[in-house]
Amino acid sequence: MRRNYRKVAASVALLLLLWLLINVVFQDSEPKSLHIGDKVDVYSLMKMEDEVMKLSVQHLDDSDSNFIKSSIKESSYNSLNMMTFSALDKFPRDGVISWNEYLTDFLMKLGVSLDGTKEKTDEAAKALNRTMKEEIMGLKAAWFESVRGDPDRLNIDEFLAFRHPEQSHSFLLKIVEDVANILDTNGDGVLNLGEFTELKLDDVSMDNFALRSLFDKDLKTLFKVVDIDGKGTVNRQELLAYLDMRNPIHARREARRLVQTADSDRNGRVSANEAVNKGPEFLACRWFNPDGFQKSFMCTKFTKRDILFIMDYVASLRKNKRTTLERMEKFISTELFTDVNLHGQRYSAEKAVTDLSHWAGKDSEKDWRKYPFSIASVQTFKPVNIGDSFGPTWATHWFKVIIDIPESWKGETVHLIWNSSTEALLWSEDGKVVQGFSCVDEPGREYYVLAENFAPTDSRRVYFIEMACNGSFGAGANAIGPPDMKKEFKLEICKIAVFNKSAYSLAMDLEILASLAREDPSDGFTAHKALFTGNHMLNLMQAGKTDEAHKVAKEFFKDKQSKSLDFTVVAVGNCHIDSAWLWPVRETIRKCARSFSNAIRLMELYPEFIFVASQAQQFEWIKDYYPSLFTEIKGRVKEGRFVPVGGTWVEMDGNIPSGEAYVRHFLLGQKFFLEEFGKKCSEFWLPDTFGYSAQIPQILQHVGISNFLTQKISWNVVNKFPHHSFVWEGLDGSTVLSHFPPSNSYTDRVKVANVVELVKNYSDKGRASQAIMLYGFGDGGGGATQDMLERRRRLENIPGYPKLKPGVPSEVFDQLAKESKNLCRWVGELYLEMHNGTYTTQATIKKQNRRCEELLRNVELLLAMLVVHESVDEKLLKKWQGIVTVAWKKLLLNQFHDILPGSSIEMVNVDAREAFEEISNNVGKVFQEISERFFGTGRDGNLLLNTLAWKRRNVVKIPRGGNTRHVNVNEQSAQQDDQGTFIVVEAPQMSVVQLLQQPMPEISVKTEKLQNGNFVLSNAFLRAEIDTYGRITSTKLSGSSKDAICQESKLANSICIYDDIPLFWDAWDVMDYHLETRKILNAPNVEGVKMKPARILQNGPLVSAVEWEMSFGNGSKLSQRIILDAESPYLIFETNVDWKESHKILKAEFPLNVLARNATYEIQYGHVERPTHANTSWDWAKYEVVGHRWADMSECGFGVSLLSECKYGWSSDGNKLSLSLLRAPKSPDANADIGAHAFKYALMPHAGTFQSANVIQRAHEFNQPLKILHGAARLGKLAGAESSWIEVDQRAVILDAVKLSDNFKTHRAVVLRFYESFGSHVPLTNVTLHFPVKAVTACNGLEEPLKSGGLKLNSHGASTSFAVDFKPFQIQSFLVELF
Repeated sequence: MRRNYRKVAASVALLLLLWLLINVVFQDSEPKSLHIGDKVDVYSLMKMEDEVMKLSVQHLDDSDSNFIKSSIKESSYNSLNMMTFSALDKFPRDGVISWNEYLTDFLMKLGVSLDGTKEKTDEAAKALNRTMKEEIMGLKAAWFESVRGDPDRLNIDEFLAFRHPEQSHSFLLKIVEDVANILDTNGDGVLNLGEFTELKLDDVSMDNFALRSLFDKDLKTLFKVVDIDGKGTVNRQELLAYLDMRNPIHARREARRLVQTADSDRNGRVSANEAVNKGPEFLACRWFNPDGFQKSFMCTKFTKRDILFIMDYVASLRKNKRTTLERMEKFISTELFTDVNLHGQRYSAEKAVTDLSHWAGKDSEKDWRKYPFSIASVQTFKPVNIGDSFGPTWATHWFKVIIDIPESWKGETVHLIWNSSTEALLWSEDGKVVQGFSCVDEPGREYYVLAENFAPTDSRRVYFIEMACNGSFGAGANAIGPPDMKKEFKLEICKIAVFNKSAYSLAMDLEILASLAREDPSDGFTAHKALFTGNHMLNLMQAGKTDEAHKVAKEFFKDKQSKSLDFTVVAVGNCHIDSAWLWPVRETIRKCARSFSNAIRLMELYPEFIFVASQAQQFEWIKDYYPSLFTEIKGRVKEGRFVPVGGTWVEMDGNIPSGEAYVRHFLLGQKFFLEEFGKKCSEFWLPDTFGYSAQIPQILQHVGISNFLTQKISWNVVNKFPHHSFVWEGLDGSTVLSHFPPSNSYTDRVKVANVVELVKNYSDKGRASQAIMLYGFGDGGGGATQDMLERRRRLENIPGYPKLKPGVPSEVFDQLAKESKNLCRWVGELYLEMHNGTYTTQATIKKQNRRCEELLRNVELLLAMLVVHESVDEKLLKKWQGIVTVAWKKLLLNQFHDILPGSSIEMVNVDAREAFEEISNNVGKVFQEISERFFGTGRDGNLLLNTLAWKRRNVVKIPRGGNTRHVNVNEQSAQQDDQGTFIVVEAPQMSVVQLLQQPMPEISVKTEKLQNGNFVLSNAFLRAEIDTYGRITSTKLSGSSKDAICQESKLANSICIYDDIPLFWDAWDVMDYHLETRKILNAPNVEGVKMKPARILQNGPLVSAVEWEMSFGNGSKLSQRIILDAESPYLIFETNVDWKESHKILKAEFPLNVLARNATYEIQYGHVERPTHANTSWDWAKYEVVGHRWADMSECGFGVSLLSECKYGWSSDGNKLSLSLLRAPKSPDANADIGAHAFKYALMPHAGTFQSANVIQRAHEFNQPLKILHGAARLGKLAGAESSWIEVDQRAVILDAVKLSDNFKTHRAVVLRFYESFGSHVPLTNVTLHFPVKAVTACNGLEEPLKSGGLKLNSHGASTSFAVDFKPFQIQSFLVELF
């Protein structure tokens, strides 16, 4: 508590100075006594105090002026109330104030005017709404209680009675009369000592604490104080003078006495030390008002006992804050004055490592995994020298380091210091990971503690260092630039040194003290005490009194828990590691080892240190590549100090993955955490993803997670997100407790500035009492450092700051759950107003992702149905499941939030494309093997697979040269082209059937060329007119006169190019100003564009097509076939682009004849509406948005949809709906999207709503065409008249996944996952299973049965059905148990 007393000493001395000045001012004139009935001349008194203040402040340091002025205002005359009265008594200055004058001032302090309009802040306005009514009513009541005359006006005495009844002149007169009447037993009008000591507080009206405290003393001693004239009696005037705080008599006399007593050097002034020595006497003085110090001490409460202790810090001699502060900062500088400052003393002895040798494998830059420790450590190492360079980028170099520690270093802390200008990993001689080094971007990670207390018996050490030729953020020429592939890295340092703990500790002390002095937003007492404490420490250190300097620092930083703010910040160590970004995936594996081993080493030194890490994939890498480190991690997990968080396989993109992929992230992630660590994660951890789907809250609920953390929405460039702790409500109404760390970062350094920023930013003050600080180097990994942990220790309990304690995220979420009734609610998506170019960048990866998602869905369906209908060898089943699981893991890894969005370097993108190709090949082989096992080989015929849960009639193409000898083709009902034969087929829902040609539809498709040169494609559903530039000039539904295309423009399917030059984040951002650079390419007479006019390519009867081409820009080419088949309600745009542009974005735009204030876009398991207007900043910030397979604009009775097979970037403006096709950023991948692209989109006008028009089903079909298989011999084993496996009787309910349960070996079950797609209540949806079923149980996304139990089954011969209700957009999963 001693440091609290230091805070007060200077203030005590300054007040004494004030009293001394008062004495000087009035020493030549004896003050006039106040008598009963006298009135105080408030304006004269105010003038007198202004002079006193003016004289006093001349002697004060400028930095103390605010504090002193505050103290003076709360001093003996209680002038704060006087000043308030004077300020309120405006015009006329008639010595009274009106109710309106007072109320206006009161409201202004709350930030509003009398009419309630906003004047200061939104928070103040909210405070008014909550408290105004009762506050004003209470004030009005107190006002009338104080009135003696005019009820609308108060004089000074009445005002004091209103503000402080104990200072009201009339109230004090009553007290005096009561005391005199009760105690004056002899009736002589005065009180003698005997009468005075009979005073009982309960006998008079002294229920006011301030007055009672004046008499709560030894009455004999008090009698002498009250007896002003020293005649041995107390009269009424003397008693009133003692009670009246406005009477200056005793203030001056007491000031004289205390100054004379304390002024030991007789220089007429009282220094801080002199004041402290007389602390008890000051407290005994009734004019000393401790309450006056509270505001200056950042609302910290001090007791009298606190101030009795002597303060031992010393203020700087000169009163210049800047020089004192910079003195402290220079004393810990890493660059200036290192020959004399603490940084230069960090190591007291050093020794170069001379036994240093090197080996590198050939082409190690291609993959370090070719040369693991077991191979590298047994090679022949050759000597190298400090200053040698190594490379190229991404290469691996191994060093053998033999260390001999001098015996003279016995008992010392010894460090190994390494700097190779890169990241590196330290290995023990026996092949165990020790610790990572990072020598470029992360100060504090360049040393390893060889010994805490060196013993000479352990002087010789052998280590290996694995040097990775890259920094923490790769090897780019700039922050996000492509890597320099020929970069060399210099070995700068390899030495051992004696760590000077004392110098380091003092340096950390001074860093925090200087930061408190510099960063404190209030510039209050804590800041100045920190400044003076640091200065005092420097003086002690430079006088050779280091031990005393430590004591001074210890006194400052010791526990002040009771005086910190009533707000707790839980400091959580982390090392956000991008699974790929400016480095390839393979380097991330080593980043994990370096970062996680650092955390383990810090835990050995700091028992309170808690570290969290997400992404099961990264833990699996550690398990596979660094088993000894994984064992250490498991031990710390058991202790609760190394905490897995997130529950997902990786930190995926928040917008593009499908709903099923989202569920699989949790299924595989939580399974890993449960199997390896015995526990699942309770929070979804996604701090760095580029926006968050509106369906996330329900997905989290479906996988058993109740909490969500991110901070990325703080990156918004237009609107500030209004919450940090809130309830997030998703698409279906599901909620999740959400927290954004208020410092808006996951890489805090635990600096004072971080804490100040956190408190300033926190938007839910008063609603929640805790927040999270995420600290540690991140993105490229690294994590916490010793400096960060030392800072946290010192900042744990600083007056006026929040308590900063170590902890785990669940602590904060548990507290937020208790306070959830106070939290605000956000409904819908968390749209990031930035990085919207990631919906389009790296188009090939996005296309591969969707194809692989669909392929995995289909192979799982086929495998499940095979197992349902046939006995499968356990070994073969395990093989297939293993391949599928590995494929899912690869897919999920490539959904990481810098891979799938396209914001990584070229190496990452090349690897991702190869991984997707590998998934496609491996899973494709499994699909073929299952198909042959299920249905036989091609010798048996041809089959048609429908993986969707509704009946389909489509035109399919049998490739030329394919096995079609068992297809009886009626040439009159077919259409031939160079590649194959088109026929019409039908397939029941979710089935495999014999491929049979269906009759030609009554209305075939045809192509016409009009006289104006345009073309018309028409079928039974629609009629579309196309001009020679490939633009749609008209589209009408058959039998309708309403055109879907806006006739004012007639330019649908306008291929437009825009300049795409963001502010900084090249691959990430499409800025709003790109919309100002629009250029239509497929239009007449466009400069730089060469058109090949449209021509008829096919002319029915089953397929019609028009083809057109153009070249533009830097040699780019686009060709497009506009296709309509006889069974399709949509017009297909089959597009090929050879893209060679730079910083451009290509879009297809469709101005529609629809009045829609919102457009609808598909997302995971549902759809969302977004505005087509720019009414508010929240609206116009969404100029580029994400969507999956379709988007729609509709008015009552009519609408138009666009379907997409692989594009995710959309925009809507008024009646224009646009699809973003390609981008061309140059960083961090200089060749992003350059090359050939093939993709399709489609235009679908419809009557009614998009739900009634089956737009959702058509979009699924557009993405998953019917698949032709070979074989037919085993079809007879399928049950059901139509050979369907599963039937769903409601169109709104989509069966999205059918798979074997994840633990099928022990629990034979098939998992079915459905979602309601229309946004409607669907009661009694009947699901019919055409295979033997034992039971059906509702489960969550982790395939854990729900408490609701099993469902009622209805048998229908060999089939079984069950009924279930669906709420809007609801996801439901079921375990179908097999016999």
